[in-house]
Amino acid sequence: MKKIFRNIFIAAAFLAATSSCESLVSGEEFDPNQPADAPANLILPAAELANAMFHESDVARLAGMWSGYFTGADRQYVGLNNYVASAADFDATWGIAYQGVMQQTSLVIAKAEGINDRATAGVAKIVQANTMGSVTSLWGDVPFSQAAQSDVYPNPEYDAQADVYAALQALLDEAIADIEAQGAAASIYNTGNWVEVAYTLKARYFMHVGDYASAYAAAQKGISDVANNLMVDHGDNINVNTNVFWTFLEWERAGYMTADNAYAVSLLNGADAMYRGNAKTDEGARLNYLYSDEQWYSDEWEPNSHPSFWGGKGNGFFDIATSFPLVTMHENVLILAEAASRNNDFTAALGHLNDYRAYMNAGGYIHADYHAEGLMYEAYDAADFQAGGMAAVAGFTAEESLLQEIMEERYLAFVGQVEGFNDLRRTADDKVGVKPTPVTGAELPKRFIYSQDEVNSNENTPEPLGVFEATPVNQ
Repeated sequence: MKKIFRNIFIAAAFLAATSSCESLVSGEEFDPNQPADAPANLILPAAELANAMFHESDVARLAGMWSGYFTGADRQYVGLNNYVASAADFDATWGIAYQGVMQQTSLVIAKAEGINDRATAGVAKIVQANTMGSVTSLWGDVPFSQAAQSDVYPNPEYDAQADVYAALQALLDEAIADIEAQGAAASIYNTGNWVEVAYTLKARYFMHVGDYASAYAAAQKGISDVANNLMVDHGDNINVNTNVFWTFLEWERAGYMTADNAYAVSLLNGADAMYRGNAKTDEGARLNYLYSDEQWYSDEWEPNSHPSFWGGKGNGFFDIATSFPLVTMHENVLILAEAASRNNDFTAALGHLNDYRAYMNAGGYIHADYHAEGLMYEAYDAADFQAGGMAAVAGFTAEESLLQEIMEERYLAFVGQVEGFNDLRRTADDKVGVKPTPVTGAELPKRFIYSQDEVNSNENTPEPLGVFEATPVNQ
């Protein structure tokens, strides 16, 4: 899969190039340092970069604190950790989504379709769907059909959340048809991989709306190999290509966010009644890959971001050069497992869960440096979920215990990613599911709130909604 962070400066340059601005030289119609236009294939990297930044920065940190992955420990992060957020807290992420991704991908699609470059148009549609699917999942009703058309719709209307999801499914179908029609030979892209990414995104969004049969069907065509994952590639050149979590945790805001008392840690280290370890499971490697107890900035646990060149163990999930996942094979396998379970196919669900466990038993997404710290995920048998079995939950049927196991796997697989927050809200009222204890009060947040910039500039912005009001698909 083509990596996204391959040249941050080129991408940023093209992002700036597609914005309107006055000439810097009076009397000149063209400034070579501020091009007014660019070909579609040169604008696309800017949109890819914005998609990466959207999923890896503020959105992921806030969703992570509200999901029990992280703990806000200093300054404004203390308030955010306690579910106190203002509209201005969402200005940056809303801007990245709409100006950085929606506007730029719409421009790429129009340009590419104008010259019949269907592969480029298809990839742009997938990038747009990746961001806008997260946007509607987090905010609910959002501008989509009239977005990125300010000359025609200066105040774009808000589409119903269900309509946005339906439009994204259609957009991904278009993307698949575009890429399959043109083929890899006519494009710089690995089109087979992008098609698999599109199907996994389709499956993800069917999961969001509770259409588990359609999710299962789409996931069967989704990402089939880790080589086809959509990842944000990173390096160790500070302020150029570093992991965005690392930049925040170590370079810009050290100590603002830890993992002290984080629910995910308690699942992994035995501090919770739902502890993941059993005779067939050892979570030591995953615990230490995701989190560190070196206590650089915390009393106990924090995200594992400490690089070896500063004295840390290095190569943790949040380290300087660790690639960040956007759409992956292991998400796809876990979609198959959950969807099969919810479609009442115990045998298929167990088979897919064991596929995931085989992947993890071979190392999974955990860096090899941590494998010796406890790595075991042996296959489960049906009897393990019967009353008295090692994976059985008291008071649950075998089917419910299997689904609980799958949901816990999903929760831990999405540490640092938006999908964990999406799962918690989707299953909040279900008997089965991961149930982190709220930091304060009796409930977890259920949405992001509309950006203050959007409220000020778009007269169609709905009345303010609080963080505890569920989005329509989760009501």
